[in-house]
Amino acid sequence: MKKTIIALMALAGVAAAETLTFEVVRNTNAITFEFAEVTAQEILTLTYTDWTYSGGGNNNVGSWQSPTNEAYQNSFSPDAQLRDHAGDNLLVDSWTMNFTVTNNSDADITLTQFTFDAYSYYGGGNDRNDGDRSQVTLTLGEITTDRFSLGIRGNTETATLDLTGDNAITIGANKTVTLALTMTGADPANTYTGITAGSVTYAIVPEPATATLSLLALAGLAARRRRK
Repeated sequence: MKKTIIALMALAGVAAAETLTFEVVRNTNAITFEFAEVTAQEILTLTYTDWTYSGGGNNNVGSWQSPTNEAYQNSFSPDAQLRDHAGDNLLVDSWTMNFTVTNNSDADITLTQFTFDAYSYYGGGNDRNDGDRSQVTLTLGEITTDRFSLGIRGNTETATLDLTGDNAITIGANKTVTLALTMTGADPANTYTGITAGSVTYAIVPEPATATLSLLALAGLAARRRRK
């Protein structure tokens, strides 16, 4: 009986969440998101658009670092120092990666969580290394993470952006939305950073007619149990 009720509740509008993991791969200046799941592209497509920065000074939009640490070679890593201005207007205080999410399915879906594996390396010129761990903030749309420490020495740290409740992003069947991921406020200065991988969690939005019928069935089942 319990299994029946759970199944009906799922049909009534509480769709099971699915998580798809991906890697961020760079080939020269081209950025691609490669899903680990073979069938992922039947549901979602992530497409890199471009990256921009705020501030001035040491930056080069459209160029990409080639860190000596092999763990970061194919990551998303803009050529821009990342830190707060501190009033000097010489250093970039944030960068933004713009990308799109396409719903390839014939049903509406809701995005409920994004994660990004991020790292840092430190230094200037060709001597950039992975010396100092930096703290940053990630923002996706209007959702912002708590401050977290970036990974170093070939490791990454995972930042989680919770999109549940009012923060959920719904994408219509065969539709596309554009999102902007911003990293800001790195401490210490002279920090370079990038994204290597991540995941997106989504749920299929049930059709209203299906949800209504399922709720009626659930109510009838509950009534029969009370009569017993």
